[in-house]
Amino acid sequence: MVILGIDIGGSGARVQVSTDTGKTGGDLRWAAGDGAFEANQVARLARSLLAGRKADAVGVAFPGSLGADGVVGRWPNRPQWTGLPLRGLVAEWFGGQAEIRDDALMAAYAEATSRPSSRGMLYLGLGTGVGGAYLPPRAAVRPDAFVACEPGHVLVWPGAGDRCACGRGGCLQAYVATKATDGPVPALAVRALAIAVANLAELYRFEVVVLGGGLPAREPELVPRLTAACADWLRPGTTVPVFEPAVHGVRSSLAGAVLAARAAAVDPTERKSA
Repeated sequence: MVILGIDIGGSGARVQVSTDTGKTGGDLRWAAGDGAFEANQVARLARSLLAGRKADAVGVAFPGSLGADGVVGRWPNRPQWTGLPLRGLVAEWFGGQAEIRDDALMAAYAEATSRPSSRGMLYLGLGTGVGGAYLPPRAAVRPDAFVACEPGHVLVWPGAGDRCACGRGGCLQAYVATKATDGPVPALAVRALAIAVANLAELYRFEVVVLGGGLPAREPELVPRLTAACADWLRPGTTVPVFEPAVHGVRSSLAGAVLAARAAAVDPTERKSA
């Protein structure tokens, strides 16, 4: 079986072809161009890795919003993709129906397969943007069990001067996205993350928070720093969640895309494009 996984991100894309005998992969950084040009860069890389083989299943992790018609509705970090018929393009390039889901959901799916499923889990992808997904306690680890969310747009300082890509002031993403933090992660960014996690803990039940993306990969000390800061913002008596780095590091979304495609190929009832 030939499985094609694609992770489309704010700064570039990652592609992997997985077979029964091994896997090959490649990364690309966006070259200047419109959304169609950038999407075609991904297609060319995928075709080169497939080397003439047909993909039995395709999984795509995508951070923007995708309408029921498969057209990109909004992606603030790369607005040139707005209006691109992504689902149709993927079907045209590789044939059949692809598993196209939120990139943080794909990452959470991959990370949950490596952890006890009885624990509620919040995944935070800290990269060019800030994505997230939640798995309820004792839920079966399958793509449809996850709830994608937008922690990057949780307001940590409403009306503050730091502007998010969405246009508002005070969003978490304005303080912790990798493009907003050069060098060591500043104390303000850690505080913003702690406030956001404390707010999300009032909505979701989770025992573990998995930190993925470029920011925690760059600074391993983020886990203990965030653990200490979060205790200051949770209500008295609330248990501080366990913070863990992503097992798959910056490649969690790609790993999830491959897993979701494989699951849909083995069991068609798993198939659902978002």
